[in-house]
Amino acid sequence: MIRDGEPLDEPEHLPRVSLASPPGEQPMSDRRFAVIGVGTGGSSAVDRLLASGLDATMSPVVFIAADIDAEALSTAQAPHHLLLTGDRDARARSSVLRDRLRHLLTDVTSLIIVAGLGGATGTRSCVQLARLADSLGVETIGVVTTPFFFEGKRRREHAESGLRSLTDAVDALFTLPNQELFTRLGARSTLEQAFGLADESMAREVSRVVHNLSAP
Repeated sequence: MIRDGEPLDEPEHLPRVSLASPPGEQPMSDRRFAVIGVGTGGSSAVDRLLASGLDATMSPVVFIAADIDAEALSTAQAPHHLLLTGDRDARARSSVLRDRLRHLLTDVTSLIIVAGLGGATGTRSCVQLARLADSLGVETIGVVTTPFFFEGKRRREHAESGLRSLTDAVDALFTLPNQELFTRLGARSTLEQAFGLADESMAREVSRVVHNLSAP
């Protein structure tokens, strides 16, 4: 498996195509994609993808929002929601999630898992979802961010631990360090602007991956 720890660089095994298709034409392939936004950051990135019209310009894409918080899911724009709760027994919970994923990923060949690492939901659940999707024979691609420095050492360490686990669970991984976004932010930028830019960077990367993998 090829790993990519640098932002905006494709793993070597991913085919490259121009994002500028001829007028009236769109790149097509036999791949069928699902994009699952895990936790607050991942779901926000999926919302941005939907607003950008990705689903209307590419071959069918299944959009899913996943969270442990039912109230948060109720505001997600993705047409499919996955509540990350279940039986307290880990094995039973995993079995329930696998059944739900099997239903959502019918005919899907590639699952793109989008999450902001550092928090509990995105960091833990994206690894579990990647392993379950792999057990269903679906290719898995991670697109994740790591925390801003102002979010604290504990959150950064949690993200680093989650990143190591995710690296072993997916077929390809794109890591986007949020701290690098500060070069695009002014000194008076708000937290809302900072996290909004992080969501935008994930959405842009997912769009690019879908385009590149949609080459015939």
